[in-house]
Amino acid sequence: MAAVEALQAGAAIVASDIPATREVVADAAVLVSPGDAAAFAKAIRSILEDAELANGLRLRAKQRAARFSANSMIDGYSRLVCREAPRSPTGAVPRPATPL
Repeated sequence: MAAVEALQAGAAIVASDIPATREVVADAAVLVSPGDAAAFAKAIRSILEDAELANGLRLRAKQRAARFSANSMIDGYSRLVCREAPRSPTGAVPRPATPL
C-alpha cells in the first residue's frame, strides 16, 4: 500500500527492486537492489540533482496511480472472479446462498 500511496501523492519514488513493488510502480520509480544502501543513496541523489528525472517520475507516478483507484480495482477483481469462478453446466456463475 505504501507504493500506491506514494504514486497517488505524485512522489518521485526510490524503491527496492522486488516483484511486488516492480509490478505496482512499473516505470514510475527508480528501482534498486534490496539492501544496497549505496544504490539507494545514489538514486536519491540523482532525483535531487536532476529536476527532469524527478519531474518525469512525479508525472508517471500520478499516471500510474490511476490504475489503483477504487473503481479500477473493483473492476479488475470483478473480471478476475467472473473469469475464474466455477461455472454451472448452463454456464452461469454460481451465486452465494446468502447475501454477503
